Amino acid sequence: MSHGNITVSSYLMGDFDGDGKRDIGAFSADRNSLYITRNASTPGNPQTGAGGLHSSGWSTVDKTMTLDWDGDGKDDILGRNGDHLFLWRSTSTGAAFSFAGYQVLSAGNATVSSYLMGDFDGNGKPDVGAFSWDRDSFYITRNTSTPGNPSLGAGGLHSSGWASRDHVMTTDWDGDGKDDILCRSGDLFYVFRSTSTGATFSFANPVPPNSGNATVTSYLLIAASR
Repeated sequence: MSHGNITVSSYLMGDFDGDGKRDIGAFSADRNSLYITRNASTPGNPQTGAGGLHSSGWSTVDKTMTLDWDGDGKDDILGRNGDHLFLWRSTSTGAAFSFAGYQVLSAGNATVSSYLMGDFDGNGKPDVGAFSWDRDSFYITRNTSTPGNPSLGAGGLHSSGWASRDHVMTTDWDGDGKDDILCRSGDLFYVFRSTSTGATFSFANPVPPNSGNATVTSYLLIAASR
């Protein structure tokens, strides 16, 4: 597919140009430079197109993620810098990759251990889930964006008691249009089904679909895209 990947520190995949195909973002060994390569595949014919250095200055940004934050059909880049959660909104086209200057979505992120993004209320926009430094407390903040106008609404502490759970993921497990939370605790694999609305975030009591998970090193969820 491509050469020159031995010095890549991490990848950042996203459909940056909105053509329905995920492009390849890659950070240099020192995480300072971001390279992007276009996905030039056709059905049954995987291939990469042109690519190169997009930007530098990323070494102070961690917990980078891609998702369509404002619902315009293009994946944006989110990342933390110090206490702030930043957003780089994609303005890419089929001819060139580009992003608007960073926007501060929120402060108070210095003690976040990890993020858990998901459309918990089923409005088509991913909300921000965040775990505290000890991973025991879980906070959720609502995405209030409109296309071209990224924003973040009200949020706060949702629940505690997460420290004993690992491999936490989000997906619409039951196909009701709302992202649920999946995780492991000891030998059991749990599903917290979202019962959230536009007014409040909520989840049903956890359902353990199966046991025998104690020796699992990682999960790989496979589903049809929405």
